[in-house]
Amino acid sequence: MKGGNPTVLGLINQHLESISTDVKEIRTELRNGAVTMKAHELRLNSIENNQKRIEEDQKKIKKDLFDHIGEKKKHYNQGYKETIPQRLMRKKTELTIITILTTVLGWVVNYYFGS
Repeated sequence: MKGGNPTVLGLINQHLESISTDVKEIRTELRNGAVTMKAHELRLNSIENNQKRIEEDQKKIKKDLFDHIGEKKKHYNQGYKETIPQRLMRKKTELTIITILTTVLGWVVNYYFGS
């Protein structure tokens, strides 16, 4: 019955076709959503990896900074000359150790070879 009133089976068939079309669209959207979710997941992983790299770089920079602070003895101004008091203040620990060793050595020499 083409062109006339649709039969009940025709209406059911049209309804099933529209449902089938809707299901196909939903599946396509779900696939696209899954692809989108996968893309977001990959992007999130990339961001996390970048964050880890940045944290490692920050740790390295901090280490380099503290190493540099530890060896402040290097002066970037080529014309800079340390004064004797500055040099002594910078080498306090070494001078203390040398003084103690010299005192002990002097005492030992005096004890065994002295009068």
